[in-house]
Amino acid sequence: MADDGLETIAVEDLTGVWLHSNRTLGRVVVRGATAKLGKLSLPLSADGNTVAMRGWRAVPERSCSSEIVWQATSGSGMTVTWSWEGDEEELEQVDASLSAAMASIAAGATKRTRRPAAAVETDLIIRNPSLNGTKLGGGKSSGGEKRRRGLNGAPLTTWDLLEQHGGSSSSSERDHAAADAAREFKKWMFTTNTLDFDRQLSSGPVAKRLDESPLASNSQREEFRRRMQQGYGIDPGSIDFEPITGVPTVTITVKTRSDFKAKFPEQWAAKAKSGSVPNSEKLGPKTPPISPESMQPVAGPSFSGPVDLQEMQKTFSEQGGSMSEAEAVERLRRLTIFPMTVEKLRASLLGKAVNEFCRKTRSEKARREGEALVARWRVMYQKQKQS
Repeated sequence: MADDGLETIAVEDLTGVWLHSNRTLGRVVVRGATAKLGKLSLPLSADGNTVAMRGWRAVPERSCSSEIVWQATSGSGMTVTWSWEGDEEELEQVDASLSAAMASIAAGATKRTRRPAAAVETDLIIRNPSLNGTKLGGGKSSGGEKRRRGLNGAPLTTWDLLEQHGGSSSSSERDHAAADAAREFKKWMFTTNTLDFDRQLSSGPVAKRLDESPLASNSQREEFRRRMQQGYGIDPGSIDFEPITGVPTVTITVKTRSDFKAKFPEQWAAKAKSGSVPNSEKLGPKTPPISPESMQPVAGPSFSGPVDLQEMQKTFSEQGGSMSEAEAVERLRRLTIFPMTVEKLRASLLGKAVNEFCRKTRSEKARREGEALVARWRVMYQKQKQS
């Protein structure tokens, strides 16, 4: 559980499937403003900075994104917890996959034919189940190979080795870490329902660092990629991780946000109504993209003349930390409208310089501009690689 707890808990934040601390109650499914425990339906309502539910009240300061602590309002001091399981659609897919796999095993057992012990053992181990119950990748890699090289072919980290040898709570820790990161992304996506973000996204893909959800091991990162692809349709190739910290960065496009809006229409609309900045739909016609002319820097000696890529690279590398926010944003916007090519980018080493600047700058505005620019360059690389 997070040491600092949560500031607020909203009804819409609880949407999904949770596991009740009382195992006899099993899963809690939250849809809209209703929590279902088996056949029992309980209404959820806002109560100040938290949520109330028939004799219980969520405690933000004792909760985190993967675990909600509920306290009885009777004064008895009794508490229960909900542990995050996942989005409802995602769990339905996993359940269908496991059911298909177990049905395959059961069908094989009815034939009553003697089979080698190794073959029986293979059937009982379900790795990476897909929707039809088969193993991803055709089942060509043995379990030993996967344990040696990790699920995505990457070298095993210290955390991976601890998981394999019982040094940590393995799948539970992996799932909670990945769920925390996915929930941070989901919460952030709702905050993008603003005019300002409409303009930013119209200029190109936007990258979001999930600073509060580092994923240390390869298994946590693979689980996060899986959840993001199944839950939000995010291409695994759009997710990067910091080599040391494991902090994930997710790059989104106009289509990503459109799909997200279609999946959570009620919550999206609710956020727009309660948000401090209205979205474009509330104000009528869609705001047109920012024109290159409007992004031109103001006149001044430091920004006159054509863009010098070598000078830009040197400035971001050597003076990035001392640049003012206005100067940094102006330079980044000049690079945004510059007719960049892969060859020019490689020759100037600007990609590395701007990326390092984004990690070190204390200006949130400059960091957003820089991350959006790096995301555009990454898409440019991918397009050239595919052509």
